[in-house]
Amino acid sequence: MQVDPAQLVELAVRSKTILSAMVDDWTRAQVELADACASLGDAVGTTGMTASYAETLAEAAAVVAALTYALDLGVTGLVDAAHDAVGADDTVASELGRAATSIGRDRGPGHGGGH
Repeated sequence: MQVDPAQLVELAVRSKTILSAMVDDWTRAQVELADACASLGDAVGTTGMTASYAETLAEAAAVVAALTYALDLGVTGLVDAAHDAVGADDTVASELGRAATSIGRDRGPGHGGGH
């Protein structure tokens, strides 16, 4: 499988942007829901509902945090793969250059080309 480091880095950047937007959206939604629950007050019947919403918000926050963590690990893996691919390309280029130099030395003058 051939890996294009530039595409991996581009994907990593897009993924980081998506993760950041997801966290921002969740933060805004959490504040809005908390405000809505607070506006219900402490009338009989609303206290239990507010507590249920608060519990649900906490559980949802844990899910968002877990998703963000998992996606961030994937992005980190993409960046590492891009670095590995670049390193492998550099290693191959270096080895090819070394081999070409070695072959040139081994052949010496007057070897090849029909001259």
